[in-house]
Amino acid sequence: MSKFQLNVVNAPTNTNNEDRKQIDWDARTKYMVEKAGTQEGPESMIAIVSGLIDLGLQKQDDAKMEFKGSAADEAQVLADETAKTKAEPKQYFETLPNDQGVPTRYKRWPVKPCQQVALTLDFSDIMLNQSQFFDEVDSGEEHPLRMLMNNEFYLKGVGKVVGKPYNLKENRNDDGTWSIKNNTILYKLAAACGGVLDSKQLLKPAYLGNLLGKAALFEVQLFTNTYDGKEYLNEKVKLSGQVPKAMQKLIPTLDDKYIFGVNFSGPQDKEVLGNLRQSVINTMTLAVNFEGSDIQQALIEMGRVKATSGEHQEQAQQEAPKPAQQAPVQRKAPEPAPEGGDDYFDDIPFSYINNQLSLIS
Repeated sequence: MSKFQLNVVNAPTNTNNEDRKQIDWDARTKYMVEKAGTQEGPESMIAIVSGLIDLGLQKQDDAKMEFKGSAADEAQVLADETAKTKAEPKQYFETLPNDQGVPTRYKRWPVKPCQQVALTLDFSDIMLNQSQFFDEVDSGEEHPLRMLMNNEFYLKGVGKVVGKPYNLKENRNDDGTWSIKNNTILYKLAAACGGVLDSKQLLKPAYLGNLLGKAALFEVQLFTNTYDGKEYLNEKVKLSGQVPKAMQKLIPTLDDKYIFGVNFSGPQDKEVLGNLRQSVINTMTLAVNFEGSDIQQALIEMGRVKATSGEHQEQAQQEAPKPAQQAPVQRKAPEPAPEGGDDYFDDIPFSYINNQLSLIS
């Protein structure tokens, strides 16, 4: 059982780009996809939960509830709130596409920031030697393929970020207890891993450290796609469930050196921080409690973020959609992030890159 306990919340020196080693990203991408063998489609694989990462208190999308009243009904709702609070109403109304893409009228209201986490998965059946692409001398050392269970996407103005951070939100149960809902990915993962839920089959945020080192079954795909004439590496991972009894003898072992946890507050392990994906760091900088945190200070000292990293948060807020009383606009799919640049250390796990951290600008 892991000893890591997640803390649940109730200026760098730069080097010129010329000093960076020229990396053959295309060769690395080809190598990884060939090793995984999933270009044509996803495969079922057993993974070990290797990392639990605190992403801080993240702003949430405004809540929404379908509203079928008239314009007069909407005006009455806002008037009633104003009369009750003696202030400008926080609720508003917006037309958005529903799950079937049909324009639908919603009543919306702001919600408080929520602590979120990310999880890493190690696949010991796929061993990679990535030092051949990053080090001057190829060590020949192999490490398990590490993937982000949350997946990733590209956020304009920020770069790659964690795709679906998991909320540490407890809800009240019928018996008066509080726990993470049983329809969440975190709960389903805990149930699949076993030994994480309590005697009442409840999941509390404080139990999440017990996920570390546990195994579950996932659908996994590493593949390339072409955008604007260039190939990009894509990763997809999806929880399938518990490892079937017939496959449990195939559960791989994972060295304890790969198991880790990251908190926003308290002592920071710089070797662990050095192995975090840039998408995770980018997401951390968006947290409302990142500025002034222990992890921010450690990342600044390592050169992984700048002292002014809060500007990401401000820019993301400026680019966030504002409440509107109009029909939805068709959104374009996000463009893939270019390799190198601000995402220099995306997808690069393990300690052989630590000596290159000073190259981040």
